Amino acid sequence: MDYRQAVGLAKKGKEEGFQFLYENTYKNKYYLALKYLKNEQEAQDVLQEAYIKAFARLDQLEKPEAFPSWLGTIIGNLAKNKLQQKNPLLFSDVAVHTEDESFEYKIEDERTSYQPELAYSRQETQQLVHEMISALSEEQRVCILMYEIEGISIKEIAAALDCSVNTVKSRLSYGRKNLKKKAEELQKKGYRLYGCPALPLLLSLLRREESSLSADGLLEAAQSQAAQPILSHAGTGQVPGANTAAVSQKVLEGGKSVAAGMAKKGLLYTIAGKVTAAVVGVAVAGGVAGAAYYLGTQGDKPVSKPEMEVSSVISVSQVQVSQSPEEPQVLKLADEDYPGLIAGNLTKAEVEYVLSYGPAEISAQGLEQKDYVNALNALCQGPGGSGMGSADQKSLIESYGYDSRYRSVYSVTDINRLFLSFADYQFTEKNHGANEWNIQVEDEKLYFFPSTINFTAETKITAAEYTGEEMILYFTYDCSFYDMGQTKKTHASKKATLHPNAEGKFQIVRIEESEKKSEQETSLSSSVEGQSVDEVYAGVLDSIKNKESGYRFTNGLDYTGKIKYFYQDINQDGIKDLIVGAECSQDVFMKMDCKFYSCQKENGGYRLIEIPDSQLVTDLYLPQDGYGLLSLDLARMSGMYECNRISIENNVLNRTHLPAYSFQLGDSDEKNFREENPNVKWIDLV
Repeated sequence: MDYRQAVGLAKKGKEEGFQFLYENTYKNKYYLALKYLKNEQEAQDVLQEAYIKAFARLDQLEKPEAFPSWLGTIIGNLAKNKLQQKNPLLFSDVAVHTEDESFEYKIEDERTSYQPELAYSRQETQQLVHEMISALSEEQRVCILMYEIEGISIKEIAAALDCSVNTVKSRLSYGRKNLKKKAEELQKKGYRLYGCPALPLLLSLLRREESSLSADGLLEAAQSQAAQPILSHAGTGQVPGANTAAVSQKVLEGGKSVAAGMAKKGLLYTIAGKVTAAVVGVAVAGGVAGAAYYLGTQGDKPVSKPEMEVSSVISVSQVQVSQSPEEPQVLKLADEDYPGLIAGNLTKAEVEYVLSYGPAEISAQGLEQKDYVNALNALCQGPGGSGMGSADQKSLIESYGYDSRYRSVYSVTDINRLFLSFADYQFTEKNHGANEWNIQVEDEKLYFFPSTINFTAETKITAAEYTGEEMILYFTYDCSFYDMGQTKKTHASKKATLHPNAEGKFQIVRIEESEKKSEQETSLSSSVEGQSVDEVYAGVLDSIKNKESGYRFTNGLDYTGKIKYFYQDINQDGIKDLIVGAECSQDVFMKMDCKFYSCQKENGGYRLIEIPDSQLVTDLYLPQDGYGLLSLDLARMSGMYECNRISIENNVLNRTHLPAYSFQLGDSDEKNFREENPNVKWIDLV
C-alpha cells in the first residue's frame, strides 16, 4: 500500500487506510514536534490536533502521495501557534529590503553536498543536538526544520506561518549563520566535528538521534500511546471532549476500529515482542526529557499480571519498571560553563549572588508578584546592587543614584538579566509591577523606593551537575539577621533545581533545604579515631598555611598575607576553640578576617567543626565573664567605641551589640574596659 491508496481508503472510512497513514508518519512527526516545541506534552497535543484536522480534511489534499509533507505543514502551523501563545511577538513579519534570488538554490545545494559518517556516542549526539538547536531562535528553528527536514517549500512555509517569503528566507539565512557560529564555538571547546559544515552536521545529528530513539522503542511507544485519542476521532475534525459535528459515520467508525487495534498491537507487541521493560529518558532539543513506557514481553506473550487490562494510554504508575538500559549522561558543571548554560548568561559568582539575595525558597507552586518585588528590593539593596561588596559585585546592577522624587534608579537591563535565572517575569514599561509597589520603568531605567534590608547573606556553590533535562546546584547559605542590636546567624545546606526554559537555558525552578553536605563540610566534619584536640587543630593550621581548598580566606578583602591564630573556649563547653585571622586593611584601619573552628568528642577522638561565616574585627578582647569574645570598633567621625560580643551557639556564630560598653575614645570607661578585658594574644602562623 502507498499513500495514494491509503488516503483513498481513509476517505471511504476504511480502518486500514487510517492505520497506514498513522503508522507510517507518527514517529517522524512526533520527533520533529519535540524539536519544534522542546516540550513533550505540547508536542503530543500538537500532533493530536494535527492528525484530527488532517483526517477531517483529506478531501482538501490535492496530491494524496504528498500526505507526509501536507501533514508536516499543519504541524508546523500548530507548533507556531503554540509558541506564539507563550510569546505573542514571535513570528511577527520581518522586513527584508532585498530579495536574494539565489538563496533557495544555495541552501538546497549545501543540504545534499555532505553526508558525514559521525563517530559519536548516543550521549554526544544528544548533547550536540541540544547545543546546536539552542543556537536558533524559535522562528529560525521552525523554518529550518520545516524546510530542511520536512522538505516544505519556502512559499508553503510562508503561507503556514502567515509571513512573507522574504521573511522565511531571512530566518533561514540567519539560522544558518547562527549554526555556523555555534559549530565554531563547539570546535574550540574540543568537540570533533570532522570538518563538516554546520547545517549538514545538524541534519545528520538529527537523523542519528531520531534513529536511536526509534531503536530504543521510544517513538513506537509514543505512537501507541497516542493512537486512541487520535484515531477514535478520525474524520471528525474535533479534539477529544469537544462537541462533534455531523460527520461520516463510516469515517468515524473506521477510526475507532483501528484505534482499538493499535492500542492492543502497539502496547503489547511493539517491536516484534522484543522490547524489555524500561523507562528511557532522552534529552530532546532544549533539554526537555521525553519518557517512554513499555510493558515487557517474553517471546510473543506480555509479561504482566493476568488481571491487568490493556489501556490505550499508560501512565507511570501503571508500569512496573525493571531497569534503565541507558541513563542520561550526568555532567559536572565547570565554572566557565555557567554563562553558556544559565538563563541570563550569569557567571557562577552572579548565580551565587542571586541565591544569596533572590528568593530564599521556590516551591512547586512557583513565585507570586510579591516575591518578585521582594527579590527586586533585596537584589538592588544587597552588595551587588548598592556597590558595597567586592569589585565583582559592584557591576551586577548599575545604579544611577536618585531622581527628583528621591526614588532609587537602577538599570532595568541588569535587573532583568538576573531575574531570568529564576523567572520569566521581566520589568518593562508595560509590565512594571502593581501600582501598590510604586515601581516604574522608563528609558531602560527602573525607579522605585527600596526598603532597607536587615540581613546579609553569602552563598557558596559546592557542587553542580546536569543532564540535558535538569541541573542541580548544591550550595551553603549563611545569613546574618540584624534586629534591635541583636544579630542572629543561620547556616543551611540547600539545593537549587534548574530546568531548561523556552530558549534551552537553565532556570531555577526550586530552592529547598538539602540533606547533602558539600565535600568541604564533610571533610571538615570528619573525625579521626584517637586524635586529640591539638592534633585536629594542627591539621587545620597546616591546611591554612598550605592554602588548601576550603581553608583559604576568600572574602575579597585587601589581605596583607599575615595570618595569626589563638585558642579560647568561646562557648564554655570545656573544649578550646581555634580562631584564625587573616590581616587585612579596610579604610585606614588594620583588621582581622577571622574564621572559627571547634571540636566535639566522637569515636574516641575529636571531630572538627568549622563554624560557618567569618567575622571582621579591629580588636578582640577576652571578656571578664569568660563567655565569647569582645570586639571593639571605633567610629572615626564620632570617636565612639562600639562593643560587640561574638559567641558560638549550636555551632553558629552570633554577634550581639553591647550598649553598656559604648564609650568615648580616651575617657575613663575605655581605660576600665581594657583593664578588665585583656587583649587576645595572637600567634603568628604566616
